[in-house]
Amino acid sequence: MTAPISLRGFEEVALKTQNTNPLSPIIINTDGAFGRNLSAPERQKQLNQKTWRVFLHSLIDTIGMDKFLWICRRYQFDPKIAESQGKPLLEKHVRLFSIGSAQVMTRDIKRLCAPGTKIKQLTRSEIQEKLKRSQPFRGILGKYINPMDIYGTPTEKRAWYIHDPLLMDREKQLLFSDAADLSHLAFIERFCKATVNRELVEKEIVPASGSDGNLDFYTVHKVIIAGGLLACALKPLARDSTLKPLIVFRSTQMAISRINAVDTWLEDALKKIGEAGSKAAKPQLDRLMNDPSFLPPGTQAETAGFSLAGTYLQRLIPDHVDKICSAYFWGDPSVDAETAEQFAKKMRSSPRQTPLSVSIYRTEGDFCHKAGEKHLFWNVDDPNVSIELFEVNHENKEIEALSLHSFKVYDNNQLNYRIRRVTSKQELFDHLDNTRRGPEVLWYERVRRIWGRFLYGFIYCSQAIVKGFGKIFGIQILRSS
Repeated sequence: MTAPISLRGFEEVALKTQNTNPLSPIIINTDGAFGRNLSAPERQKQLNQKTWRVFLHSLIDTIGMDKFLWICRRYQFDPKIAESQGKPLLEKHVRLFSIGSAQVMTRDIKRLCAPGTKIKQLTRSEIQEKLKRSQPFRGILGKYINPMDIYGTPTEKRAWYIHDPLLMDREKQLLFSDAADLSHLAFIERFCKATVNRELVEKEIVPASGSDGNLDFYTVHKVIIAGGLLACALKPLARDSTLKPLIVFRSTQMAISRINAVDTWLEDALKKIGEAGSKAAKPQLDRLMNDPSFLPPGTQAETAGFSLAGTYLQRLIPDHVDKICSAYFWGDPSVDAETAEQFAKKMRSSPRQTPLSVSIYRTEGDFCHKAGEKHLFWNVDDPNVSIELFEVNHENKEIEALSLHSFKVYDNNQLNYRIRRVTSKQELFDHLDNTRRGPEVLWYERVRRIWGRFLYGFIYCSQAIVKGFGKIFGIQILRSS
């Protein structure tokens, strides 16, 4: 019996038991003789041990020892202890290794290549074939969740407060599962609003929809963390990729279990939203944008951000506008007027030689895009810069404000909304200037600034107290980079 066949057998049994009795032991058929005079519990213990040995041997033979040990470390599970103690192999154990195996790194693909082969020499079809070989499990174990229904927050309440890497990786597995069926814009929107929150690691492979509609692949080139800012830089993986390098920022974190979650709250309370994280990350972002292994000469990047992440993107663009070909913003607060005015002046004095596409999405009833003073692309009048503002009107008037904020426009199969595209240049610039959007917007920003001072002080002091408490007692309560 080959390793893949053995593992598929274990997977099939796990799929059956999860729907009937998840605590039912998974055992293999055996004709082997037991020792004489053994009690029923001793016989069961030996059978459990043999089942574990066959499962682990098949698993390691397929994914390799390095990947096996990586999974054990990541989820803090030692199957050798379960084997030695004769504990039963359960559906949850098969599910754990199934989820871990689905987190594919470039080294997992390279392991299946001939010596000396570079992954960038492989085509998309070759990468796809090796991905299948590297993942011994074919299905997704556990309760199925439609990827379109996964948002930035964890799908289980407990994980809002306690870091759960297994759940995070399972959510990521689901988010990647239908990549071939998404449009490229739907992929970017999902990455902004859900995937980037799952703390991807460098060298991880990300399946995506290519610009030709076929399955394509990125690899995580760099993850930058500074204060509340987290940026994920993806670069095309295959030799025949249709993708461009992509930079996506992370939004405000509602779940306290996320890395530097409290710092994102502090960023929202600042007078100049996103300024602290952008300044702290500037050296790393500058190195990234000048890294030829990420942006080869003549190459430009796509960029995107949702909510606070869009404000981080607005603060990145002025320094590297010539290296960016497109920018997508969803429900993002504006920057301060000074930053926007300086950028508009810069674009007038140095017009672009290459096209830049800017798309700004705002949902009616969402309060976040009312924050700040002026959007970065206010008053940018350059024939090579295409700026489009899309106002999304959700027809469900009873939906909660936070749900409106995270509402997906393209990664969505429920067409209960209308989109209005702002076409007039003067109307566009008026919409990108919060001082010209009416008293409601001015009131919101005034209130945010007044209460922001108190909230910033309260959050900052509370964070310091919690960190100090954790340091004294030797425990980590808040996760940080």
